[in-house]
Amino acid sequence: MNSERVYTVTDYYDGPRRGVADVDGQPHTYSRVFDGAADDWTEVFVLRPVDAETLELMLAEWARWLRWRAAFDRGEVGIDTHPVLPAERAEHELRSAEIRRRLETRKGPTMRRCGRFEATQDSYRVIWSPEAPDLTRRDLEFEP
Repeated sequence: MNSERVYTVTDYYDGPRRGVADVDGQPHTYSRVFDGAADDWTEVFVLRPVDAETLELMLAEWARWLRWRAAFDRGEVGIDTHPVLPAERAEHELRSAEIRRRLETRKGPTMRRCGRFEATQDSYRVIWSPEAPDLTRRDLEFEP
């Protein structure tokens, strides 16, 4: 199986949990499923397509976060400014609201696949397996 591009990692704990990555060459949001019975994250992700305009907005927000992270690592800003530089806060608030609105109203099929993320020198790649286990149990949590 071929690895695919990971555009963003907007939630991370012991590995990517949420962001945007290609699935079969097309950008999709990914959201890792939590197994309440096991009290742990699964290897299953909920995937939804993202249109080009929304992806552009998301990439601009990702770039803002990367600038913040670089400044944070250099000691130029504190954690209290997370997730963007103070000068970019107003634009971030506007764009984040627009992204949320677009994601809440988007159309397109929801898929579930197992994913294995691999760290690269400056990002990640992901390998999606074509099948995902049954997710009909009530104790599994995810954001579609």
